[in-house]
Amino acid sequence: MQLGLHGKVAVVTGASRGIGKAVAQALLEEGCAVAICSRNPLQLDVAVAELSKKGRVFGAPTDVTDENGVKRFIDAVLKEFIVSIFSSTTPALICAAPSRRQRLIFSNVNCATRCLDFSR
Repeated sequence: MQLGLHGKVAVVTGASRGIGKAVAQALLEEGCAVAICSRNPLQLDVAVAELSKKGRVFGAPTDVTDENGVKRFIDAVLKEFIVSIFSSTTPALICAAPSRRQRLIFSNVNCATRCLDFSR
């Protein structure tokens, strides 16, 4: 697609599967390095191994509802990269059952703002 992202670094939360993993893969195909996180360490390891075939990937198990966990993740990312792009899996809201939407909104919006705050 050539979006002019070659050489940028992207942080993608919830990226061990589904929409988040697809976003990370698309960014890698555009020439970005990516830092990804997931609550599930096993799924994260599989995703990092798969995505690493396309480019530079850093992964760390992180629960984005835990502010300290997000801070540790961003601190670790900043030791590896200078970050250009933050992405959370907000599109998942469209597919979520109404009973899950509030938690997803909280997780995604708070995580995005925390990532920005902790990266400064």
